[in-house]
Amino acid sequence: MGFLTQEATGSAREGITRPTIHRGVPDTARLQGAHEKESHAPRFIVGFLTQPGYSFHFACQCRYRKPLFASAALQEAVAQQLQQVCTDTGYHLLEHRVEPVFLRALLSLRPEGSPSAVAKNIKGVLSRRLEQEHPEAFQTVTDGKLWSDSYFCGSVGAATRSVLEKYLGRQVDHHGYQNAELKRMRYKFGVPEWKGDANPVLIRYQIVMETERRVQLFAPEATDRLAPHLYDAVREIDCKLARASFLPDHVHLGVCAAPSVSPRDIALKLMNDSALWMLENYEGSLEFENAWNTWSPSAYVGTIGEVTTKHISNYLSLPL
Repeated sequence: MGFLTQEATGSAREGITRPTIHRGVPDTARLQGAHEKESHAPRFIVGFLTQPGYSFHFACQCRYRKPLFASAALQEAVAQQLQQVCTDTGYHLLEHRVEPVFLRALLSLRPEGSPSAVAKNIKGVLSRRLEQEHPEAFQTVTDGKLWSDSYFCGSVGAATRSVLEKYLGRQVDHHGYQNAELKRMRYKFGVPEWKGDANPVLIRYQIVMETERRVQLFAPEATDRLAPHLYDAVREIDCKLARASFLPDHVHLGVCAAPSVSPRDIALKLMNDSALWMLENYEGSLEFENAWNTWSPSAYVGTIGEVTTKHISNYLSLPL
C-alpha cells in the first residue's frame, strides 16, 4: 500500500557506495526564490490512497455519564444522524456503535481533516439535531449539553506500531543495500506523554517521502543533521517526531500528532522544511543530481496505532 510495498528494482545493489555529498556555496538568488515560493502555495501534495488511509477510533461520552441513549429508539436515531453527518461532510464511516452512555465510531478521513475538527463537528451537529427531533433525550440534561466536553481519539491502521517498527528495522536489507554504514541512518527520539490537551489522544502517522526521481541524496553525514532539524520542525505545529529511518532515496517517518493538526499539514511541513534545508546546506548535491525539489511531488501518509483497524471494526460490530 503506498510506498510501503515498493520493492527495489533491478538486481541487488551490491557494493553500493554512499552518495557523494556536494556542499557547494549557497546561491543567494535561488535561496531567496525558495523562500518566496515557501510563502505561497505549497510545492508538494499529499498522495491519496486507493483505500482509506487515515483511520481513527472516536468515542464521545454523554454529559455526566448519564445513560441518555438507553432506549433502542434513541440509539437508532443517533446512528441514523451519525450516518447522515458523515455523508454530508465526506467522512467515511467504517463502523459504529451506540451505547447508553457512549457513541463510538471508526472513521476514515481525508488528509486535510483534523481529528479535533471532526469530533467537534460530529458532537455539535448531533446535539442540535437530536434536540430538535428527540427532545426527550434532553429531559435530564441540566445545562443544555448532550456531550461531555472531552472525547477520545486514537489512530489505527492496517498494521500495529510494533509491526511497523520491525519493518523499518529491516529497510536496508529489504531494499537490497549491502553497505552496513546505511544502517546508521535510523534515529529514534524520546516522545513524552502528551500534555496540554484535555482530550486523551493516541494519534500516530507513518509518512514516507521519496527523493525526486528516486536519486540517491542521503548519507549519514547529511541525515545526522537533517533528522534533528525535522524533529524541531514538527514541534512548530504541535507534533513530535518519534523516529526517522533514511535510505539514500527515501525516508520513513513516525510522527505523534496533536488532534488539531491534519496529516496533510504534517506532510507538507516535513517536505517543505526539509527541502529548504537541503537547498541551504547541500545545494551542490541537488545541482549535481538535478533534484532541486529534493522530494517527489507527493508523499505517502497513513495512520498507525497500538491495534489495527480490523480489531476496532470487529469490536464495534459486536452486539451490546
